[in-house]
Amino acid sequence: MEEARKWLPSNQTGLCHAAPPGSSESWRWAVLALGYAYSDWEIAIAYFQKAIGGQHPDGGIPLHLHGLAEPAGIALQERPYFAPVLWRLFEAAPDPASRKAAVARFLPMVMAHQMYWYAKRDPLQEGLTCILHPWESPQPLATLWDRWLIPSEQAGATKHSGKKQPHPAESNLPRERAYPGNGFQVQDPYHNALLAFSSFLLLQMGNSIGTDMQELLELHELTIYSMNEKLWNEEYSIYSAYNIEAGELYLSGTLGSWMPWIGTVPDQARAEAMRVVFEANFHLDDYFLAASNSLFASSTDPNVPGRGAASLWDNWLLFQGLQLYDFSELASTLMRDVIDLCKENGFQLHYPTKKGATAQIKYDTSQIAPAAAIIIAFLKGKPILNTLA
Repeated sequence: MEEARKWLPSNQTGLCHAAPPGSSESWRWAVLALGYAYSDWEIAIAYFQKAIGGQHPDGGIPLHLHGLAEPAGIALQERPYFAPVLWRLFEAAPDPASRKAAVARFLPMVMAHQMYWYAKRDPLQEGLTCILHPWESPQPLATLWDRWLIPSEQAGATKHSGKKQPHPAESNLPRERAYPGNGFQVQDPYHNALLAFSSFLLLQMGNSIGTDMQELLELHELTIYSMNEKLWNEEYSIYSAYNIEAGELYLSGTLGSWMPWIGTVPDQARAEAMRVVFEANFHLDDYFLAASNSLFASSTDPNVPGRGAASLWDNWLLFQGLQLYDFSELASTLMRDVIDLCKENGFQLHYPTKKGATAQIKYDTSQIAPAAAIIIAFLKGKPILNTLA
């Protein structure tokens, strides 16, 4: 814990590096707020204000991803991850007065962002929001998006063919190859699970200060219903992405297919079925939990973010979902593996998952502070249900 704390910036402006590739500056500020929530309340609040400070009057918060070219003609939006961070601030407040003040100050802002997604990105009014570009996904580098981000002549190349597998962040794909009206309007299970998780937490915080949350409650229930009716893949016991324009589900072995756990989307029977499939694809003796892609997929590379390397942020969220369904053994394994990976590789946002293998992921100093903050959240945060009790 002390090792992690020393890598956090020493003051509210102490960022000597830009946000890591594939992430945004807003996300970085929010994660640092998460890390400071348990040690310096004032700095944590200041960071959270910075994270949400670019909000527009309509509630939208622009997404600007470091290291990735923005597509032409699309106003990319931040993912709905602010509520989980605000919840941890709520949990870690030094006294009831500070807790109530923080919720009263930030809840309307986070609520406005949540409602933006429902108002602007739910064209079928079924409680399922759409992303308009892969970069808006919580997993912007996932193999699921290869069909849109990698030129077709390269998409079939694999490590088995003797060619380097193309990576979305390295693609020379023209910006106009992926935009609304050209095949991409996707109801992503991970994004909608994050939306459901956020609504669940916002409802708790709103009720704590007497705010009328009826509209959000109804939308939350609709999201869960529609995810189960439309995105559930009965054959494989996972949730799949649905492309509105193509009118079809896309089977994917990315970790996002299991993220509906965090939003308590599946009932217990489905959650148990998902657990069996999850363990078969991710819980192997020679690998750490949890890779970003099924360990059996031909596109998986345990050293490449989005294609197999473990994401510290995704695993922190996954840890919440495992606890919500009382998968305590898996949650303990995930916690232990995250700490072991950190000890072996230092504070990084992505880790190789093959045990005993030489890491090929380039060490990036821009990742140290946010990674340290997430580790602190792992070690200090209480299980969600315990907090609610």
